[in-house]
Amino acid sequence: MPADTLYEDDIVAWAEQQSRGLRELARTRPDLSNLLDWEHVAEEIEGVAQDFLFKFTGLTRQFLIHLAKALSVPRSQAYGHWRTEAQAFHDDAAEYFTRAMRQKVDIDRIWGKALRQAGLSLAEHGESLAGDLAGECPLTLDELIDPELDLDQAVSIAEMRLGRSRRANEPLS
Repeated sequence: MPADTLYEDDIVAWAEQQSRGLRELARTRPDLSNLLDWEHVAEEIEGVAQDFLFKFTGLTRQFLIHLAKALSVPRSQAYGHWRTEAQAFHDDAAEYFTRAMRQKVDIDRIWGKALRQAGLSLAEHGESLAGDLAGECPLTLDELIDPELDLDQAVSIAEMRLGRSRRANEPLS
């Protein structure tokens, strides 16, 4: 795939490709090293990929914090606020996700961080995390990057995976 097309389709893959190319050029053409600081230029381009990954994982963590709170205190008066914020985090995260990130995203690690932060947030209001949330993230990466996912759907998926039951006509909030 041409570099300009790759840049448009998957900036993370593009940045990785470009930094590899620059390092190879520096290795095979040492006469050029007086002109440019190839290693640092390659690192800066890699930084583009790292920024996209960092933004995606941070926004996804924020979505998962809201999911953990919604699963822990489903009748909270704050549920509507959590839903609104979660949607914004999810929509923004989707803007940063690229195919090249798939192998780099550790959803269970992000989930663990989200649980710690959700627990602290809930404790400020005299609440606590539900005991069945520890361990693996109840949503897959594919579910989390689905552009149609919202907090209510995420809660339903998670409750099913956690073995929770809810009466079909019982509202989430």
